[in-house]
Amino acid sequence: MNIIRIILISILAFAFGFWLIMASNMGPAYWPQVMNGSLDIWIRGLLLGRVEHSQEGTADS
Repeated sequence: MNIIRIILISILAFAFGFWLIMASNMGPAYWPQVMNGSLDIWIRGLLLGRVEHSQEGTADS
């Protein structure tokens, strides 16, 4: 039971690390054969959504 928990945590940590590497560059700088740039649109869209949401109350009126 303890070994299964360690394996699951290791897999999750690896997947999260892989996602961080891909997201940190907004694209396929490290492994172009794995990601062909399709991650860019999602990251940019999320960042735009956060920027618009954070500036919602600061608009000049």
